[in-house]
Formats: sequence, structure tokens, C-alpha cells
Amino acid sequence: MVANEEHLSLLKQGVPVWNQWRKQHKKIRPDLRGVDLRGTDLRKANLSHSILFKANFFGADLQGASLDRAVLFGTNFGRANLIQTSLTNTDLFGADFTGAKLKRANLRKADLTEADFTEADLTGASLVDVQAIAANFEGATLTGACVSDWNINETTHLKDIVCEWIYLDSVITPAGKIRFRERQPQDAQKNFAPGEFIVLFQSSAEIVELIFSDGIEWTAFLDTFQQLERELKHPKILIQAFEKKSDLTFVIRLQVPEDYDREEIDRYFNKEYNLRLKTLDRATQKQSNTSEKTMNQDKREQCADLLEIAQILAKYQHSRAK
Repeated sequence: MVANEEHLSLLKQGVPVWNQWRKQHKKIRPDLRGVDLRGTDLRKANLSHSILFKANFFGADLQGASLDRAVLFGTNFGRANLIQTSLTNTDLFGADFTGAKLKRANLRKADLTEADFTEADLTGASLVDVQAIAANFEGATLTGACVSDWNINETTHLKDIVCEWIYLDSVITPAGKIRFRERQPQDAQKNFAPGEFIVLFQSSAEIVELIFSDGIEWTAFLDTFQQLERELKHPKILIQAFEKKSDLTFVIRLQVPEDYDREEIDRYFNKEYNLRLKTLDRATQKQSNTSEKTMNQDKREQCADLLEIAQILAKYQHSRAK
């Protein structure tokens, strides 16, 4: 892919020069295929289609371009070709991707706050660790995309999304390529039923993920959980699920009412949990001559057993149901 050198030269002269050229040449489709624009400030640049000329109904051609770490907030990509374009760590606050083609695009760690993806094609795209608060995905296609750790809430618009399956995790291979995994639905022969995607991810907007990188001390966890319920005066905070990421790393998901601040709950829980850990550690140290570090590590390893976790959660949830 070779871009048009004149178009690239104009864009590098700055957004005012570029936007003026676009006004004067509405019939020309900018050819920026494969260009390297990493770190470039293109805020509010017009890379969209011209609504005045049906023959030029598609926006700029940026297929395979590199826009990593670029400043693109408010940029107009309406109906642009961004297939396999790299947009990692990019500021896309309020950007317009209406009708854009983003198949297999990499938006890892991009800020998509208030961005508009109405009817955009994000088939196979990486939306890993993106900030998508108040983003609009109405009518967008997300089949085969990866949404691991994307940050959405009740202000994220997911109406009428087209999605047959999704991936919830990704890894980088030794060759440096991204591989998606944890398909949903898990059965490769099945796809989402109509509306099932919305049910799954609207509820995820109300989830708080607690990450424990050194095992879990369950006495401290359950005490903190009960304290959280009392503090918020809300008995319907649910332990939705737990996931073992590695030997001692766990993620526990709490389902909270939608009108609660998830970040504030996360901060509160971690603060109270760590305070209880310190109290338990001091008590353990007094009872034994074994070094605190060794005792703590042994305790974390004991508490990392999945059978023990299942038994503790089942016992706790049963006691709450009474």
C-alpha cells in the first residue's frame, strides 16, 4: 500500500491547511494508506466523506496506517477506511467514526470517551483496555472483536449492536501478534441470540472488578465485603464470579447497583481489605517466630485453592439467603 504523497504532505502541514484543502477539493478521496502518523496532532481534522457528492461517499483511506499515540480528539473519520489501522494509546475523545470501516483495527488502550461509532464496522477489532464511557456503538458491528477490560458504564450506548460472538481476553504471541481467546458464546458452533449481547454487556456496566495479585485472604475479603454492604446500606451487592488468572492472581467481580460509583467502590474495598490484611499479619507475627513474609506467602497459597474458594463462597451466599 502506497499513499498519495501530495495528500500526506498536505496533512503534515497541519490541520488548518488540511481542512481548507478538503473544503476546496470535496470530490477527492484522500489516500493515506499505510502512512506513519504516530504521535501526530490531528485533532478535529476532517477525514470524513463529503455529503455533497455521492461519488465520494467514503472518507479518507487510512487502511493499514499507524496512528498510535496520536492526538485525534474531535477528529472526523466518518465512513473512513481504517481496516487494520493501528490506533493504540490514542486520544480519540469525541471522535466521529460514523459508518467507518474498522475491521481488525487495533484500538488497544485508546480513549474512546464520547466517540461515535454509529453503524461502524468493528469486526475483529481489538478494543482491549479502552475507555468507552459515553461512547456510542449504536448499530455497530462487533462480531469477533475483543473487549477484554474495556471500561463501559450505563452511559455507553449499545443499542442494536450486530454481534454474533465476542472475545473476552487476548494474549501477545512470541512473534508479537495479538491472539484473541475466551470466545463468547463458548461453543464455537453457536452465536449470540438476538439481544443477548446487550443483556451480557449492559450488566457488565454494573460490575466492579477486584484484582488480587498475591492470592486472597478470605477472612479479610468477607469482612470487607460485609463492611461494604453496611457502608452503602445496600444488601444486593453480589459476588457475581471469580476467575483465576495465574497461580496467585485472581479477579473477583461484584455486581453493584447502576447508580453507584464503581471507581469509588473499588478504592474503598482495596483500602479496607488492605487494612484488615495488616491486622491479620500482625496477629500472625505475634503467634509465630516464622518470618512475616514467609507466613503471609504460605497463607496466600493456601487461600488460592479453587475448591476452598468455592466452598467459602457457597457457604457465605447460603448464609445471606436465609
